Amino acid sequence: MPIIRSLARTAVLSGVLLLTEGCTALLPDRPPEAPEAVRTCRVLLERTDKALAADGAVNAAYDRIEGFPYLRTNRFLAALEPRLVTRDQTQAWLEEMHSLDLQARRKEVANLSTARLETLAADGLNGPDREALGRQMSDCSRTLFEHHRYETDLRARLRGRIAVPDEYRTWRRLAGLYPLAALPVAIVTDVVYDEFREWHATPPEDLPVVGRLETMGPEALTGIETFDPRTLFKPERLSAIGLPRLAAEDRQRLAALFAPVITQDTAADFDRVGTPVWKDGRIRVDTQRPAVYYYFTFALLDGHPVLQINYAFWYPRRDGENAPWIERGPLDGITVRISLDHRGHPFMVDLMNTCGCYHFFIPERAAVRSVRAIALEIDPLVPGWLPPGLPAQRLHLRVNTGWHQVQHVGTRAASSEAKTYRLKPYDHLEMLPAAGDEARSMFDADGIARDSERIEPLIFFSMGIPDIGSMRQRGHHAIRLVGQAYFDDPLLFEKSFEFDRDYLGLAGAVDDTPDRHPPSSQRPEE
Repeated sequence: MPIIRSLARTAVLSGVLLLTEGCTALLPDRPPEAPEAVRTCRVLLERTDKALAADGAVNAAYDRIEGFPYLRTNRFLAALEPRLVTRDQTQAWLEEMHSLDLQARRKEVANLSTARLETLAADGLNGPDREALGRQMSDCSRTLFEHHRYETDLRARLRGRIAVPDEYRTWRRLAGLYPLAALPVAIVTDVVYDEFREWHATPPEDLPVVGRLETMGPEALTGIETFDPRTLFKPERLSAIGLPRLAAEDRQRLAALFAPVITQDTAADFDRVGTPVWKDGRIRVDTQRPAVYYYFTFALLDGHPVLQINYAFWYPRRDGENAPWIERGPLDGITVRISLDHRGHPFMVDLMNTCGCYHFFIPERAAVRSVRAIALEIDPLVPGWLPPGLPAQRLHLRVNTGWHQVQHVGTRAASSEAKTYRLKPYDHLEMLPAAGDEARSMFDADGIARDSERIEPLIFFSMGIPDIGSMRQRGHHAIRLVGQAYFDDPLLFEKSFEFDRDYLGLAGAVDDTPDRHPPSSQRPEE
């Protein structure tokens, strides 16, 4: 009888568990629906998005996804989608796209003109109170996200819509007889690459000086001496898709730790780094206020996310005898990027002029087995190797006058420079103070820096890149005239190099690489 009673209890318990599991399976995968709130929010975002487009206030750093006004995408997130395995990873991926939408909307509302705000107010929306409208848009983006995020077919519906549009226009290449035009462009590019290799093979003290060498570094940041970037890559600090969770303080310290020292051959005012400002309705660079703007991106290396610190600095114009005449014009800039592997070690520096021109790599030599040849394109330019000592020593860039090309990449002791620049988040460029209490991005809705026109589009039309030669916003840098490549392509490194997986810790090997992050007590004061 005890056995029968035990079996009976087991049967009853099993039945309860089955019923419980069945009820659990019937529970909705998302919070209770609020159809009225969802409909209201869709209408609000649709109307404000139309107003933003009409006002030219759309932020082009991240791409909208048709039919999903609460999400935005970039090349990294688009490339990550096929690699998602678990539900937690899918949710983390969606959260990243939602975060991009919130970031973009905050800037777009800041850049909306007062006149357009008043029009929205007349239509019954929360204007001309800019802050109230911003809160309402953010709240509605969150409402739609929470309503849809657990839908089982959401990822499938997004899959065909998250690709970032090409910066290259096929019709331009067809009309311009690209196969014929590419040959002379490739020949000229090869000559320029030889010049870059010669510069970087020359000791910096032997490089020509036209004006006067002026060196500047970042302003000192309190607490940086105790900051170790490797702590950001501990498992508990990573999201489900392997991205380090960076607080605002982490971003500031990380940017300050790796911020470069710039030695500029200064022959005229156009060689001075400054702060982009709106003046008389045009973008100008205030050289009395040197600044470098930082932002963070991610790439993929053997499936592992790679954290990248980007630094952009600006000149009033490209000019002088050094600069090719077709490239001369208002506004110029350089972007340098330092990439950290999944353990927080710097393994790659790459640079470009901020038009996307003259891109080249400075990799960690021990990390690279070979440079990949790219069929029907120009091979990647590698004029030098990553100097030792980062970040205990600072990355040091030697820049020539007028043309603003980096002629040497080295390291320099992190000592106090006589001249300093301010480190600022790149976001500032996307909502610069303008007339009155309004703000306005220095970039238009196509991601092109305003007031940076060149005559190059007339000469290089066949290469397929609109507004070629103009400075460009993050996410819009086409970096090859012959072929096709993007600065923010998360697979750019893997397409360009064969890496030593053991050295980079990608093959499950023990991390026995030299400690490039000495204890804080051994670091020079900054």
